[in-house]
Amino acid sequence: MNPEMFRKITETSYLTAQNAGRYRSIMRYCYLQHERMNHYVKAQEIYEVVSRYSVFQDNSFDDLLRDLDNLREWGNLSVRQDTGRVHSIEEFKKKRFQYSCTPYTVEIERMVQRLENIGDSFGGSLEKTRFERLYDRLIAFVNSPQVQTYPEEELYQDWEEILDLFNKIWQNATDYTASLEGESIKDLTETESFLIYKDTFVSYLKNFIISLQNIQPKLQKVLYETENNWEIICFERIAKHEQKQKLSNNEGQEGLATERDKLIDQYHSLQRWFLGKGKEKSEAAILEEITNEAIRRITKMVQRLSDRSHQFRSRKQDYLRIAEWFHEAETLEEAKEIYSKLFGLDHTQHYYGVADKTENIMDDVWDDKPEVIGLKGTNRQTSRNTRTRGVQTKSEDKQNERQLYLKQMKLSKELLEKLFVEDRFELKEGTRVPIEARKIFLGWLSKAQFKKETSIAIVQTDFGYQISIERIPGHHVKIESEDGSLQLPAFRFVKVGKIDGK
Repeated sequence: MNPEMFRKITETSYLTAQNAGRYRSIMRYCYLQHERMNHYVKAQEIYEVVSRYSVFQDNSFDDLLRDLDNLREWGNLSVRQDTGRVHSIEEFKKKRFQYSCTPYTVEIERMVQRLENIGDSFGGSLEKTRFERLYDRLIAFVNSPQVQTYPEEELYQDWEEILDLFNKIWQNATDYTASLEGESIKDLTETESFLIYKDTFVSYLKNFIISLQNIQPKLQKVLYETENNWEIICFERIAKHEQKQKLSNNEGQEGLATERDKLIDQYHSLQRWFLGKGKEKSEAAILEEITNEAIRRITKMVQRLSDRSHQFRSRKQDYLRIAEWFHEAETLEEAKEIYSKLFGLDHTQHYYGVADKTENIMDDVWDDKPEVIGLKGTNRQTSRNTRTRGVQTKSEDKQNERQLYLKQMKLSKELLEKLFVEDRFELKEGTRVPIEARKIFLGWLSKAQFKKETSIAIVQTDFGYQISIERIPGHHVKIESEDGSLQLPAFRFVKVGKIDGK
């Protein structure tokens, strides 16, 4: 582990020191000059600028020099001797220095600038085009021709683009979902003004969900098909290119193997974000659930606001219109019809019944036996006494049900093993498929949720492995079973890996 991780960061002392306002104004000016490629500035230049601020109005040039010395001790500034021509004896007697920000300070100031713009709420966005660009970059990167001879610089640039897109995706998605769960969005959705742009907001979330569902199966397929041998060769060459860019090879520098392993871990993080790990859901699936839940919650809040706004609306015009209908009725019978349509029956009776005894839709209600319902007296004194009874665990019934379920799963798994040849099974014209296997295949197809322009999907099964389902365009087949035939599009089922990732 890098020893720098445990050292005390004294470079941040100027942010919380007693005279933090003076130190921060000095460092901000030096940082801005650094960004303009004016890396070294003189103390007199600094004083001319910072003396305009209120925190420096009562301080002299000597006070500035003492502040600069403190910043040097904390490691925020590096100095060099100013060897230019002197214009007075005073300048000759004093050592004149030029000041520059250290690398740590530059990064601290960049972070502080970002913190100043964040505010009290999360930002982020759900930009759907980033997923499409990530897929284009990733498929070109994985399918790089002759990865052993592909130029290291181009390989490194491709990986940097992929990593940058992935970091933006998960950072923006994390911040945006946090903002959806925050108190600010709850306060906003409870205001009447939210009704104006709620359609645009919900449409934005729905478009993101559709884009994610379309591109996710493609990304999963690309990430599944990469091999360990390809990872080692590819990222070792990228690590070598990064090593060449470093100016020195000190003892604190990570070795080639460590750098390669770090790059492979980053690639595995990308895989886990879209594929998940073991039985855990992927972050992409969780993001989809959070966004769907946000749409439902916002729709419910909008409905509540709409009901609230109509609650106190005057119904005078409605009542006058109803009165006109009754006034225009020519007969009493016509008026009674209008009344029945508006207010319903005066006296109603409700009948209590139990749930359906059968699931057969062809059964008639007259074929069912009548249900006997015992009535209880309304008098408390005549009510039956209640006795305390123990809770029945029914552990034996549960164990029997569990054994029956495991036995059924074992039979289903053995049935599928007979159908799959070399981990593949394709629905062809006239294929004989057992009823139980047909139910399993249809269940997988319902989980796949194929979208437009998507021909491959990955689903998890209950048998310890995952299935890649590929739709064969333009082909329809008719399969046979014991209870009849079924016509459906042609599909190819391929086992792609175990759920535990092994």
